[in-house]
Amino acid sequence: MKYILICVLLFTVNNLSAQTGNKSPQSSTEYKLISPEFPGGKTAKNHFLSTQIQYPSNAKENKIQGAVELRFIVELDGSLTNFQILKDPGGGLGEEALRVYHLMPKWIPGELYEQPARVPITEIVNFKLSPSKPSKKK
Repeated sequence: MKYILICVLLFTVNNLSAQTGNKSPQSSTEYKLISPEFPGGKTAKNHFLSTQIQYPSNAKENKIQGAVELRFIVELDGSLTNFQILKDPGGGLGEEALRVYHLMPKWIPGELYEQPARVPITEIVNFKLSPSKPSKKK
């Protein structure tokens, strides 16, 4: 009996969210979502990242590079919360990406049905070491 009640509750919750999750009040087939944006757009965000990121010494010494994948929520007021590191090549790269995203100014919040909305975002921060120049022998 307990098992049946849990299944019925789960079905009801999933069914309700499926009915309201993707349809707008105006249209039965689509919804209007405006994604959150870093103030100044993609170029400003890339500039912010390039000026704030410090390549971790552990990663440099061990020649670790790669992509860090972060997930977070852009809140109604544009603040960033609920950070998760989804992919981390190691050497402190994930922690450095997280540190810099915590420094970011508030974003322009997303909108759903022309109302501010909490929106989950997944971003990738690429870390790449500059090729070392060979030393010249005299």
